[in-house]
Amino acid sequence: MPIFHFIIYIIYIIIHIAKVHNPSIITYMFKSMFTSQFSGQAGASEGKNIFTKAAEWCLAASAFLLPLWFWPNTLSPVEFNKALMLSVLVFAAFLCYLAQAITFGKIKMPFHWSFLLLFGSILVWLASALTSKFGGALWGLGSEPTSFLSILVFSLYFLMIGMVFNNTSSLFKIFSGIFLGMMILIVGSLLSAIGWLAWAGALFSDKTFNTIGSWNSLSLAAGFFILMLYPFVSNFSKGFLRWVLAVAFVLSLILMAIVNFQLAWIIMGFFALVILSYSIWRRNVSAAAIGIPMLILLFALFGFFFNDYIATNLTVAAPAEVSVNYKATLDVAKEALKASPLLGSGPGTFGYLWDQYKPAAVNNTVFWGIRFTSGASYLLSMPGEVGFIAWGLFLVFIALIWHKGIRSSALQSETLSSAFAISAFLAASYMLVVWSFYPVGYALAAFGFLSFGLVLAVAHACGGIRTAEISLFSEGPKGLVSAMAVVVLIIGSFGGLYVVSSKYIGQSVFQNGLDAFNSQGKADIAEQQMLLASRSDSRNDIYFRNLSQLYMIKARLLLQDNSTPKELLGSQFKDMLDKAVVASKSSISANPLDFGNYRALGKIYEFLVPLNAAGAVDAAISQYDEAIKRSPKNPLIYNDKALVYMSDATARRDFTGLKKAEEALLKAIDLKCFSLDCCITKIIVWKMPELF
Repeated sequence: MPIFHFIIYIIYIIIHIAKVHNPSIITYMFKSMFTSQFSGQAGASEGKNIFTKAAEWCLAASAFLLPLWFWPNTLSPVEFNKALMLSVLVFAAFLCYLAQAITFGKIKMPFHWSFLLLFGSILVWLASALTSKFGGALWGLGSEPTSFLSILVFSLYFLMIGMVFNNTSSLFKIFSGIFLGMMILIVGSLLSAIGWLAWAGALFSDKTFNTIGSWNSLSLAAGFFILMLYPFVSNFSKGFLRWVLAVAFVLSLILMAIVNFQLAWIIMGFFALVILSYSIWRRNVSAAAIGIPMLILLFALFGFFFNDYIATNLTVAAPAEVSVNYKATLDVAKEALKASPLLGSGPGTFGYLWDQYKPAAVNNTVFWGIRFTSGASYLLSMPGEVGFIAWGLFLVFIALIWHKGIRSSALQSETLSSAFAISAFLAASYMLVVWSFYPVGYALAAFGFLSFGLVLAVAHACGGIRTAEISLFSEGPKGLVSAMAVVVLIIGSFGGLYVVSSKYIGQSVFQNGLDAFNSQGKADIAEQQMLLASRSDSRNDIYFRNLSQLYMIKARLLLQDNSTPKELLGSQFKDMLDKAVVASKSSISANPLDFGNYRALGKIYEFLVPLNAAGAVDAAISQYDEAIKRSPKNPLIYNDKALVYMSDATARRDFTGLKKAEEALLKAIDLKCFSLDCCITKIIVWKMPELF
């Protein structure tokens, strides 16, 4: 597709320029404009070797690609591929940084006490993942922003940005990458919303498709860009760059109006009011200092009070986005902490906690069958997953970094340094509020750590944070331990690259398998691809569960085959059933928290009940009972139990078991009033003795 070729071409240019050690065309353009605006305040870059420059380019490229990157060859074309891209570039940057440290024989890095809190939080996060029954708690199944791998990559991203971009000149690269990437996102999203990107592929046929995630997430990303731009737009004198940034600023506001997300308007209005109040308090009453926040505030007020009017007059139909309310989130977290207060149930397990502890009243809504994988907000989803220790350490870490951002903003005297500091602080503050009130996906979670990294980088560049130096080749045990630590970190980085590559291969071939079966009807090819996916990522229960269902489909087709001899047919049928059972048990082994895995195995045994297979009834009921333990308020599982008893009664012409079927159905109807499936099944139970 042309848009993919364009992105790859841009990446190639960036990498090629980095190899020959020349300044980036983009960065040079921004740098020359910045310098002309701020009278040469940009500091000269210190001498850096190839590894330092490579680390800078990896991080700058990640900042540029973060709002843009996607690839339509996996189940999650946007967020999973962002996770892959960011992980690869962050680990690559870290390897380059370690190579630079080996070259100079020392590690030089900023140090702040908040790092110890972050490190402690990561260790507890790891302990929670290792003790969790969820197979994806450690490395994640896809792009869960709370998995241990995601938190590790995010934390490394934060630290690397703060360590590598250590002067004003290098800050140009990271800010230029962010601004350029966000500009392309804003323009591309506007073009997509009016239908001008339909030529770019099937994904863009949906006007609400974007490279951030959900439709509402796009509005929050636009708000992030607006606050990052504000210090530069308000401080620039007349010039070409000011007009470019001003246009991007206005287009971002227009995009927010098109998305029309009330929470985004509230957050933007709050920040506009704070900025306006601060300007008046500091007696900064220039046209830009008063006019720009006033413009944002007016947009926010109009969007909030005329939300319905905007919605009815927009051509883009906004998709419904449903999330858990705050009370339900806190109730679920409370129950989870009662069971495991120190380590929680494991990273990325909120969906399973929801199955177990969701309010019974949810069954009387249209959302009764939905598994919410996140709570009311990113931060409120964490305590039930990882326990109060990791959560508490993480919150204190964020608070200390935010406080460092305040101090860095207040201490800057030069206009350019002040613009960098205020931009980073506003972005970090904005993302902290978003994390507190919205269940962000991978992209917005990464934006938050990116903004925290910018706060650290600005503090590092202006000398607001002390620098620690560790010698790798010193005599004695200290030097040996340091060298061994570097070797371990190098091995760990390559291990991280291996893990994310394996996950990508698994997702890619699994998607190929689904396409082969659903589009082409090629069950054998689908089986091969799903087997390869399960071998690539054996912790992903979704691969095994779908493989089991594929074997059951093939088993049912064999029963309908009249052309094959019965002896051979029976052998093939038994082989398919055995494979289905093995695959289903593998899904349970990979993720014993998911009731769906037990229900899938129960369906296999339920299939054998009409065939009078010995022990099939007890085996099916046993699996459904296990499913009920993990989702006690799910009426469908009780309905499944009733169907087993009914099928057994029909096969054996013995209706004494119908009493158990009726009990299961009454429980299902009690959980969900007016459940059509359960009521129909109950009527059949009543009438079944008359039918035979």
